[in-house]
Amino acid sequence: MEFYDRNVAKIYRYIYFRVGSEEQAQDLTSEVFLRCWQRLNSRQESISNLRAFFYQVARNLIVDFYRQKDRAPLSLEEIADKKIADKSDGPSETVSIALEMESVKRALSHLKDDYQEMQPHR
Repeated sequence: MEFYDRNVAKIYRYIYFRVGSEEQAQDLTSEVFLRCWQRLNSRQESISNLRAFFYQVARNLIVDFYRQKDRAPLSLEEIADKKIADKSDGPSETVSIALEMESVKRALSHLKDDYQEMQPHR
């Protein structure tokens, strides 16, 4: 339970920024924890990096999500536009989201090109 409490928000955020839907991110986050716990209970060997294991399951679920929906991943701009449209908190919320997206873009620019985008396997 402690692992869940420490990591659920991080896993959710990881998924949300890739699918752009709060509802889908919540569903996929729940599915990540369910699959991981099932797999951990059924395996005899231990997993050396539990957090990495959870992120790998999340990544695989995101890829499956895009395969099933047959659509391309959202860009950061599309996610920001959708989030701004979903919120009606006014200009301060809009500025806050825009600043957050700029921060994400700056962080992504420091990654190798291959790591800057997540592409579903086809």
